[in-house]
Amino acid sequence: MLARRQRTEQELTKTIIDVTRNLAEKYKDSLPPGTSKNIVQRLYDASQSGGSVDGDNVANWLTSIVGPLPDDSPIIKDFTARLKREGMAGESFVLQKNAIQPPRNRRVETASGVKLTFPVSLTSSVISVNRDKGEIIIKDTITLDDVELSTSGRMRS
Repeated sequence: MLARRQRTEQELTKTIIDVTRNLAEKYKDSLPPGTSKNIVQRLYDASQSGGSVDGDNVANWLTSIVGPLPDDSPIIKDFTARLKREGMAGESFVLQKNAIQPPRNRRVETASGVKLTFPVSLTSSVISVNRDKGEIIIKDTITLDDVELSTSGRMRS
């Protein structure tokens, strides 16, 4: 009797990336400090590694992305349950490099509420981000320098 996998390794890679990203967002306040700072980049890098996921020990995949978690962590339980719902319980597979597209934009947010989104392809000579120093340096021609008016919602009198 021949058994056939329901999903390709590419689909399995895409699904585990999505499940991990959604879980990291849900539990961002419970994960080790700094985990959410570059989670998407770490997921992309992991998907490009050509490594494998052991279906009998999927917690290893999760902790390789988010950092160490206790064995009885509700995050691991939720991760395992989500994979089961996706029909991936016990699935072992090799991560496929072309399963997800490379990140196009980089997002940086500061504690003061400054939010920047810029193309990943911009070189460090145009924009450099130094998290250790808390510096963002942009060397480029400025084409807009204005304020934003909020026109939605009701006017107060």
